[in-house]
Amino acid sequence: MALSRLSQVGELVDQQISADDVTERIVDLQSQIITAEASVSRLRSFLETATNLENLAFYERELLIRETDLERLRGQVRTLQDQVALATITLAISQLPERSVILPNTGMRWQELRLQPTTSGIISDTG
Repeated sequence: MALSRLSQVGELVDQQISADDVTERIVDLQSQIITAEASVSRLRSFLETATNLENLAFYERELLIRETDLERLRGQVRTLQDQVALATITLAISQLPERSVILPNTGMRWQELRLQPTTSGIISDTG
């Protein structure tokens, strides 16, 4: 997995993982696709048995609408599947500097320590 390989680059200070479960949306779209396919199939059979120009034009127009809707649904499924396949990993790499200050007139060294990535640090005596 990419995340485990990235964590070997250095010390992992913070990790946030978020995911959107699209399973329910894909199942819903697939159900709509099945219904749309059945509708397209029925309209094609009506089109084959149309006996006058008015019915022929009506079925042709409805078939075009349903086929367009069907392709839109299939496109939405492909888009969701592609989003899952091409998940994005954002990696921020930084090197924490070691900061130390020699206090004037004391000869003592003080060093800033980082406790958490969100804190600015504290001052502690390092001797």
